[in-house]
Amino acid sequence: KPGGTTRMATTAATRIVTLDIIRGVAVMGILTMNIAGFGLIEPAYLNPLAQPGAGTSDIAVYIFNFLFFDGKMRGLFSFLFGASMLMVILRAKAAGNSAARTHYSRMVWLLVFGLIHLWLIWWGDILTLYAIVGMVAWFFRAQSPHQLFVTAIMLLIVQLVIMVMLPVGVYFVELAVQQPNASLETRTAMEGFRHGFGIPEPGWAAQQIALFRSGYGAILDHRMETAFAGPFNAVVFSGAETLAYMLLGMAFLKNGFLSGDAPRATYIRWIALGFGIGLPVYALLSAF
Repeated sequence: KPGGTTRMATTAATRIVTLDIIRGVAVMGILTMNIAGFGLIEPAYLNPLAQPGAGTSDIAVYIFNFLFFDGKMRGLFSFLFGASMLMVILRAKAAGNSAARTHYSRMVWLLVFGLIHLWLIWWGDILTLYAIVGMVAWFFRAQSPHQLFVTAIMLLIVQLVIMVMLPVGVYFVELAVQQPNASLETRTAMEGFRHGFGIPEPGWAAQQIALFRSGYGAILDHRMETAFAGPFNAVVFSGAETLAYMLLGMAFLKNGFLSGDAPRATYIRWIALGFGIGLPVYALLSAF
């Protein structure tokens, strides 16, 4: 792009090495989180006490991951997804190809592979979310870095409201379920919270462990029963945040931050700001 505000990773000679390094860090960081989802029951991903037999070491590992990896690696990867998406769009346009066709064909195929992964393999798929949100991110491609920053901040405020509403909702459901005339819907909602991120009943946890130690046929039946609403739920609960991070990735690519063009002092300030705010906040949250 004229002016040097955007560099495209198209060949070995023009590839932005910093993006590749950061992408590798993000992928390995995501693995530290997802490996719990591979080997433990679903609510243990968010609550280490949900897994039967969890002890002090499990809690310590969870807190370490919560402080240094949880959300951060996914956010970082979303940054990179937005930046890479913009580079592909610019590359297609520079080559005289249809940028829209190039972008949406990639998103459609990503959605196809994501749905296969979600429905047939694992509940923690994120490709479907990236594909759907990526289709929306297309409409922000021409915004200036400042406009992208403002839009992203607004989306993060929306995400914060959604996240705050969740524990508030749990609190009121807990109050309602304690009433002698609690409805079936209220009890079902409370059970859903326990199975999603609380401490489930030992019998339910044992059933889940037995299920995933059985044959693939039983697991596939379970996926068919539970996974079809996955894309909708992901967009509702994480769509605003994911789009915000993608837009930030676009903005940071346009202003040269992600391509390594910013002064070293700028990166040092961001490191100090990120760790200075993030670690204390996450340490406080981990206490709860």
